[in-house]
Amino acid sequence: MVLYDETHLQAADTRHAVEIAPRIWWVGEVLADDPFQCHVYLLEQGDQSVLFDPGSRLTFPGTLRKIEEVIPLNQVRYYVCHHPDPDIAAAMPLIDELIDRGDAVLVTHSRAQALLKHYGLRMPFWLVDEHGWRLPLDNREIQFLFTPYAHFPGAFCTFDPQSGVLFSSDLFGGMTTQPTLVARDESHFEGIRIFHEHYMPSRDILGYALSQIDRFPVQAIAPQHGSIIPPRLVPFMVEKLRHLECGIYLFARGDTDMQRLSRLTETLREITQTMLLYRDFGDIAKRLLALVQRSLPARRIDYFGTLDNGSVLMLSPETRFAGIVDDAPPEVLAVLGMTHDAWIAAHAGPAMADHRIYNDTYGHGGGDRVLQAVAALLLGMVREADVLVRYGGEEFICFLVDGAVASTDAFAERLRTTLASHTIDIGDGQMLSVAASIGAARRVPHEPLDHVIRRADEALYQAKQRGRNRVVHADPPALAQQAQWRAAAVPSRG
Repeated sequence: MVLYDETHLQAADTRHAVEIAPRIWWVGEVLADDPFQCHVYLLEQGDQSVLFDPGSRLTFPGTLRKIEEVIPLNQVRYYVCHHPDPDIAAAMPLIDELIDRGDAVLVTHSRAQALLKHYGLRMPFWLVDEHGWRLPLDNREIQFLFTPYAHFPGAFCTFDPQSGVLFSSDLFGGMTTQPTLVARDESHFEGIRIFHEHYMPSRDILGYALSQIDRFPVQAIAPQHGSIIPPRLVPFMVEKLRHLECGIYLFARGDTDMQRLSRLTETLREITQTMLLYRDFGDIAKRLLALVQRSLPARRIDYFGTLDNGSVLMLSPETRFAGIVDDAPPEVLAVLGMTHDAWIAAHAGPAMADHRIYNDTYGHGGGDRVLQAVAALLLGMVREADVLVRYGGEEFICFLVDGAVASTDAFAERLRTTLASHTIDIGDGQMLSVAASIGAARRVPHEPLDHVIRRADEALYQAKQRGRNRVVHADPPALAQQAQWRAAAVPSRG
């Protein structure tokens, strides 16, 4: 059994304890005008009850009152702190003074213990990583999932197999302008997106955490922030998080406006998708203008480039972006041919950040030469009918047209071995070797392009997780999904 009826929970009075699943209670406290709501959950188990993420000093009076609407505080034996931040653990000194039982313990990871011990609690620690990641209770056993660096080095989540509820701590947390106990629809992901983009260190770390969660039959998610994720929204939220770029402060260059950085990241991602999905430049230009207008008061975008003979090619709406050789305005001539480093120096800000391969060690020039050499190798291996695209950062996509399965598999492996055996001159006598992780996906009839790209991306992630320098082939789409695509592609009659 999982969450109670959503209609009941949507209308619940959060001034009191709310039973969200059998013997699982929300006992948090809503803070007025705070988009960063923090939740506390109680697993009612007699004198072996469990309190998850006890909360801060600000919310504890309300939390204590709600706990005691269900059971006396002294019946709580286990206090789970998924990480040591004050919004989770600052109430622990207050609890430590109130309870009167010698067997109460603070449940956490050994890495968090190193910080939580500074609260000077009388209560001893019970460490999940020293107890097989399981806590047996009278008639159930709760399990712990290690999700390191999401967002804390010793971060973990808790799963209750009896209810199917995942107590996820920061994962699936969200920012909410209008707090709701339960997420109402898919639009709630916007709050989750903003929270994870700045709070999770990287896409790889988030991906690993999600792979840990995939091992469990999660039915509902009870995060510490935002709103509870009901069963019907769990698959959608998990899938959306898999492809989210994180660590946006790495791109900030001093800008710490989280909302602005999040909008910028979303725009950059959509620009990349536009360049990949559209073939006609007129369509690309129209889409790019619409994206830019979401952030800037732009009326038009003109495009300029220099030709080999030094003349300037201009693509503008007046010529339907056909391209004509013309004189460029002085402000355009000033930037044409500018190096990457010179552009960064002249336009400091988050918009020019990208994924950096070798850049930190060998400089931007070295990273650029590596990418140029890899691109040249790829171009030398693809056929004229194939399509090669730089997908962003250090990733490339190669679309093989009309390739048989065997030849496609052989090409992917040949590509990997060729790159692994090639050395690249990055200047000053430095020669580097590179290795490629490759995710391969074969498109089935009627499969949308973005779907096959997503499957290839997931296979690429698996290749990285398995040690890199390898090819992983994506599983084909589910037969039911393929049937839906076929049905959608057949024109209706009548």
